[in-house]
Amino acid sequence: MGATRPLLGLVLAVVVALSVYVLGHLLARHRVPSLATGPREGFAGWLLLLAAGQWLTVLLLLAALIRRMPLMADADHPQQLRLFGHLLLLALALSSAILMTRKSRLYPRLLRLELVLLVVVPPIDALWLTEENGAYVTEPKLWIAFAVRLAATGMFAAAWYLYSEHSRRVRATFVR
Repeated sequence: MGATRPLLGLVLAVVVALSVYVLGHLLARHRVPSLATGPREGFAGWLLLLAAGQWLTVLLLLAALIRRMPLMADADHPQQLRLFGHLLLLALALSSAILMTRKSRLYPRLLRLELVLLVVVPPIDALWLTEENGAYVTEPKLWIAFAVRLAATGMFAAAWYLYSEHSRRVRATFVR
């Protein structure tokens, strides 16, 4: 019973994210082109906010990895798998931030992969790496917080995903 509620939360997050995505596509189709002479390039506007968030993600993942690092290593401990996962996420975020700084054309694709992982990894982590203890049955507020967090993360990721697909500034900046 406890494993079905996070799955329901994941489905809810995917539905909300897809609805934001479809709504964004519909709004982008009916947008009137601006009178600007050409596409702007460089880190400014929303792209500057995205760049700051990318480097902040690297710093937060590094801090989480250091905080969870055990003083003594035990290869059989299940926490090692979680540390390895954090290390892989840190490597992905760092390589993405470096590609962003170099204005590589691969960055928008890597950003979209990061955004998908942002929505998918927490429910998998909650389902796979936690033991069955009935916390969702005894504490319904925890389940509600989990579902709301998934929905909010899905909307956030869908909005940035749409921005990375439709922004002329993104297309003009990442060309190397």
